[in-house]
Amino acid sequence: MKVLGESSLKEILKTLDELRLQLNILTGLMNEMNKNLNKLVASTRRLRHEEYGGLDVMSLIDLPDHLRKTLLALMKLGEATARDVSRRTGRSRSIESSYLNQLVRLGYVTKVKRSRKTFFKVGE
Repeated sequence: MKVLGESSLKEILKTLDELRLQLNILTGLMNEMNKNLNKLVASTRRLRHEEYGGLDVMSLIDLPDHLRKTLLALMKLGEATARDVSRRTGRSRSIESSYLNQLVRLGYVTKVKRSRKTFFKVGE
Protein backbone atom coordinates (compact mmCIF):
# COMPACT_ATOMS: atom_id res chain seq x y z
CA MET A 1 0.00 0.00 0.00
CA LYS A 2 1.37 3.36 -1.06
CA VAL A 3 1.36 6.25 1.40
CA LEU A 4 0.57 9.68 -0.03
CA GLY A 5 2.78 12.60 0.74
CA GLU A 6 1.55 15.85 2.25
CA SER A 7 1.69 17.73 -1.08
CA SER A 8 -0.37 15.00 -2.80
CA LEU A 9 -3.01 15.23 -0.07
CA LYS A 10 -3.12 19.03 -0.42
CA GLU A 11 -3.63 18.71 -4.19
CA ILE A 12 -6.43 16.18 -3.68
CA LEU A 13 -8.12 18.44 -1.10
CA LYS A 14 -7.77 21.45 -3.41
CA THR A 15 -9.31 19.46 -6.28
CA LEU A 16 -12.15 18.30 -4.03
CA ASP A 17 -12.83 21.91 -2.96
CA GLU A 18 -12.93 23.01 -6.61
CA LEU A 19 -15.31 20.16 -7.44
CA ARG A 20 -17.52 21.07 -4.47
CA LEU A 21 -17.66 24.69 -5.66
CA GLN A 22 -18.56 23.64 -9.21
CA LEU A 23 -21.19 21.24 -7.86
CA ASN A 24 -22.75 24.04 -5.81
CA ILE A 25 -22.87 26.27 -8.89
CA LEU A 26 -24.49 23.49 -10.94
CA THR A 27 -26.99 22.79 -8.17
CA GLY A 28 -27.95 26.48 -8.11
CA LEU A 29 -28.37 26.54 -11.89
CA MET A 30 -30.49 23.39 -11.84
CA ASN A 31 -32.69 24.83 -9.08
CA GLU A 32 -33.18 27.99 -11.13
CA MET A 33 -34.01 25.93 -14.23
CA ASN A 34 -36.50 23.91 -12.21
CA LYS A 35 -38.23 27.09 -10.98
CA ASN A 36 -38.45 28.40 -14.55
CA LEU A 37 -39.78 25.08 -15.80
CA ASN A 38 -42.44 25.08 -13.09
CA LYS A 39 -43.48 28.61 -14.12
CA LEU A 40 -43.65 27.51 -17.76
CA VAL A 41 -45.79 24.48 -16.92
CA ALA A 42 -48.12 26.63 -14.81
CA SER A 43 -48.58 29.22 -17.56
CA THR A 44 -49.13 26.50 -20.17
CA ARG A 45 -51.88 25.06 -17.98
CA ARG A 46 -53.47 28.50 -17.70
CA LEU A 47 -53.29 29.00 -21.46
CA ARG A 48 -54.93 25.65 -22.11
CA HIS A 49 -57.91 26.79 -20.08
CA GLU A 50 -58.24 30.16 -21.75
CA GLU A 51 -60.65 30.07 -24.62
CA TYR A 52 -60.85 32.20 -27.72
CA GLY A 53 -64.07 31.75 -29.62
CA GLY A 54 -64.39 28.16 -28.42
CA LEU A 55 -60.77 27.32 -29.24
CA ASP A 56 -58.11 26.76 -26.66
CA VAL A 57 -54.73 28.38 -27.12
CA MET A 58 -53.01 25.05 -27.80
CA SER A 59 -55.28 24.53 -30.82
CA LEU A 60 -54.26 27.94 -32.12
CA ILE A 61 -50.60 27.17 -31.60
CA ASP A 62 -50.94 23.95 -33.58
CA LEU A 63 -52.22 25.81 -36.66
CA PRO A 64 -49.81 27.04 -39.33
CA ASP A 65 -49.12 30.78 -39.06
CA HIS A 66 -51.12 31.74 -42.15
CA LEU A 67 -54.25 29.92 -40.93
CA ARG A 68 -53.84 31.22 -37.38
CA LYS A 69 -53.74 34.81 -38.68
CA THR A 70 -56.96 34.22 -40.62
CA LEU A 71 -58.66 32.53 -37.69
CA LEU A 72 -57.68 35.29 -35.24
CA ALA A 73 -59.00 37.94 -37.64
CA LEU A 74 -62.28 36.05 -37.97
CA MET A 75 -62.55 35.67 -34.20
CA LYS A 76 -62.23 39.45 -33.81
CA LEU A 77 -64.82 40.07 -36.51
CA GLY A 78 -67.31 37.48 -35.28
CA GLU A 79 -69.04 36.60 -38.52
CA ALA A 80 -67.52 37.84 -41.75
CA THR A 81 -67.01 37.35 -45.46
CA ALA A 82 -63.64 36.55 -46.99
CA ARG A 83 -63.44 40.21 -48.06
CA ASP A 84 -63.96 41.38 -44.45
CA VAL A 85 -61.21 39.06 -43.25
CA SER A 86 -58.88 40.16 -46.06
CA ARG A 87 -59.28 43.80 -45.02
CA ARG A 88 -58.26 42.85 -41.49
CA THR A 89 -55.25 40.71 -42.51
CA GLY A 90 -54.08 42.81 -45.45
CA ARG A 91 -54.06 39.78 -47.74
CA SER A 92 -56.12 39.26 -50.89
CA ARG A 93 -59.75 38.12 -50.75
CA SER A 94 -59.00 34.99 -52.78
CA ILE A 95 -56.22 33.94 -50.40
CA GLU A 96 -58.48 34.49 -47.39
CA SER A 97 -61.28 32.58 -49.07
CA SER A 98 -58.93 29.64 -49.56
CA TYR A 99 -57.67 29.82 -45.97
CA LEU A 100 -61.20 30.11 -44.57
CA ASN A 101 -62.29 27.05 -46.55
CA GLN A 102 -59.28 25.14 -45.19
CA LEU A 103 -60.38 26.11 -41.68
CA VAL A 104 -63.90 24.87 -42.51
CA ARG A 105 -62.48 21.49 -43.59
CA LEU A 106 -60.41 21.33 -40.40
CA GLY A 107 -63.54 21.97 -38.33
CA TYR A 108 -62.50 25.32 -36.83
CA VAL A 109 -64.92 27.43 -38.87
CA THR A 110 -68.45 27.08 -40.24
CA LYS A 111 -69.80 28.80 -43.29
CA VAL A 112 -73.28 29.82 -44.30
CA LYS A 113 -74.55 31.32 -47.54
CA ARG A 114 -76.90 34.27 -47.42
CA SER A 115 -78.18 35.35 -50.80
CA ARG A 116 -75.00 35.58 -52.87
CA LYS A 117 -72.53 36.03 -50.00
CA THR A 118 -70.75 33.41 -47.94
CA PHE A 119 -70.23 34.20 -44.28
CA PHE A 120 -67.75 32.46 -42.01
CA LYS A 121 -67.90 32.07 -38.26
CA VAL A 122 -65.63 30.40 -35.70
CA GLY A 123 -66.94 27.15 -34.24
CA GLU A 124 -70.41 25.68 -34.16
